Amino acid sequence: DMANNGGLSGGNTGLGSAFYANVGTNRKVVDFDNDDDFVCALLDNLKIKCWGHNAGNGRLGLGDTIPRGGIPATTGDNLEYVDLGTVALSKKVRLGDSFACALMTNQKMKCWGSASNGRLGYEDTNDRGDVPGEMGDSLPFVDVGTGRTVKDFDVNGVTVCAIRDDDSVVCWGKNEYGVLGRGDSSNIGDDLGEMGDNLVAVDLNGDRPVAIELSSSGTACVLLDDGGVKCWGNNFRGNIGQGDLEHVGDDPGELGASLPVVDVVW
Repeated sequence: DMANNGGLSGGNTGLGSAFYANVGTNRKVVDFDNDDDFVCALLDNLKIKCWGHNAGNGRLGLGDTIPRGGIPATTGDNLEYVDLGTVALSKKVRLGDSFACALMTNQKMKCWGSASNGRLGYEDTNDRGDVPGEMGDSLPFVDVGTGRTVKDFDVNGVTVCAIRDDDSVVCWGKNEYGVLGRGDSSNIGDDLGEMGDNLVAVDLNGDRPVAIELSSSGTACVLLDDGGVKCWGNNFRGNIGQGDLEHVGDDPGELGASLPVVDVVW
């Protein structure tokens, strides 16, 4: 229950009235995201504060599993910043199911919390942020390939996708419905040798993506530089927009030239 774990961050666990989250004296929020039971906010000083549920995996990134936000002693100036090290944050933080990822000013990513299914991208299933010594400069950047950086990214509950500086798209985590866009159903990021140069880019047939969105149901869509849209992954309800209900990306030959731009008629 989000309220009982302090997910509202007003120092009050009751529901029934709206109020501002107390993130600190004279601080303003420039970006934020929330999952079912926790919230992370990027503040105007380019630091992150997270509050809410924290049991089991350290999703708040504070080196323990203690919830924050349910009492005044864990809100406002008393709520610790998430330590992501000496490289400053950029202006994007996104939350999935019990984990979070942030983009840094060097255009690299860091992720913390639950590592189930490889969603953190560190080639293991070791949670990060639940015990001391795992955050700050000890938390590595996600390896998206030699010399490669990240222009944009998004997460859903169990998956991360990133647009790299060379306009390629790579994904890791749980591979439901082929949402990783690799032509198979294997999870990526939970075993050695799966990240970095071994990541397989989603075949977009040469199209250039400028933004990416992942739905909670397991569909990934990219906005292309010419205004077109391509989608893959879960297609139970026609999410991919191709006039059928077949998932795309879980079998070979479904992407590339086989995946047209979504036909949107105005």
